[in-house]
Amino acid sequence: MKNLQECLKPGGLLCLLDLDYICLNHYELPAGMNDMLHKIMDRLENKFNVDVYAGRKLYSYLFDLGFEHIDATLMAHSLFYGDNISEKIYLTGLKN
Repeated sequence: MKNLQECLKPGGLLCLLDLDYICLNHYELPAGMNDMLHKIMDRLENKFNVDVYAGRKLYSYLFDLGFEHIDATLMAHSLFYGDNISEKIYLTGLKN
C-alpha cells in the first residue's frame, strides 16, 4: 500500500478491488477438494506471503496511511439463491 501511495500524484485517485478469500468461500464442495484448496492457500500464505484476507483489511491500510475520502463498497461476487437454480448456472458459478 505504501508503494502505491508513493506512485500517486497529490490529489490523485486510487481504486482497489479484491475478491477476499474467493476460493475458500464455496459451499458445498466435496471434502477432498475443500481440503486441497485450504492446503494450497496455506502454502501460498506461508511460502509467498499471500494474504487471502487482504480485501477486508484494505480500508484500514488506507486509513493508517492517511488517505482521505475513503469509500468502501462491499458486494457479493457470486450470489445464487432459491429453488429454481439450474444446474448450468450452479456449475458456471463453481468455475469462476
